[in-house]
Amino acid sequence: MNKLSLIFFFIVSSIISQNNIEIYLFDITKTIDGYELNHKINISNNEGYDSQPHFYDNNTLLFASSREGQTDIVKYTIDTGEKKFINYTKNGGEYSPQRIPYSKDISAVRLDNSGLQRLYKYNINSGISEEIIPDLKVAYPLWYDDHVLFSAVIGENALELVKSDLNNNLNNILEKDIGRSLHKIPNTNLISFISKKKMNWEILAVNTSTLSIDKISDLEGNYEDICWLTKEIVLLAKKNQIVQLTISKETVWREFVNKEQLNLKNISRISVSPDGKKIAIVGE
Repeated sequence: MNKLSLIFFFIVSSIISQNNIEIYLFDITKTIDGYELNHKINISNNEGYDSQPHFYDNNTLLFASSREGQTDIVKYTIDTGEKKFINYTKNGGEYSPQRIPYSKDISAVRLDNSGLQRLYKYNINSGISEEIIPDLKVAYPLWYDDHVLFSAVIGENALELVKSDLNNNLNNILEKDIGRSLHKIPNTNLISFISKKKMNWEILAVNTSTLSIDKISDLEGNYEDICWLTKEIVLLAKKNQIVQLTISKETVWREFVNKEQLNLKNISRISVSPDGKKIAIVGE
């Protein structure tokens, strides 16, 4: 598979296979026995592709949503239910929105109709954009701070973990054959990612100070969409349920909440609000 084909494969094939998915918002309630999810709301409510939720803050969600044959970024305000597209790109679409730390601006991966794929910065109000990293095919970014970025980047044959220092214009490959799910582990200096090098995929973490990489856990089957509820509890989307693992205490994944609370199929992306009180789940 050539490089141009890979550009389309990692993002566009995901859209085709998830063409009628929606984003659901739940309240997270701590109970004596664990957790419950309540007050389910379909916040996208849109035909076509809606995915990649990211909490801009505790009251605002960003996500990628299809309209008029392309995909753009939506800002959803939780307390009012208002949805607003922040941009429109005539000859392409945007994916993987995130807030840039210490800024009101956001970043998103822009895939042009020509096949050009780059990471851009967008003004949250005007949608005015500028390219962030020239000549790097970022697919799934994760900001560590306002100038250090860890990304799943399209390599020769698979995604590669790359650290980018924007102040020094340096890009360093840290690991090859990784998944799309990159996350900060709360209250640590660790970034988690999925390694696909072995037959059974693993959660690994890179120390942002030393760049050393250590294993966190095996995955429950080869599913790759995770997020962190706390620095100890990791959640994994698995078909029609979400399972959890307490890193310091468990080796076996177990149900996060009862499947009936979710009432969803083909769950993929999951995202928890900064205060841990809400969760956004992509599914059918």
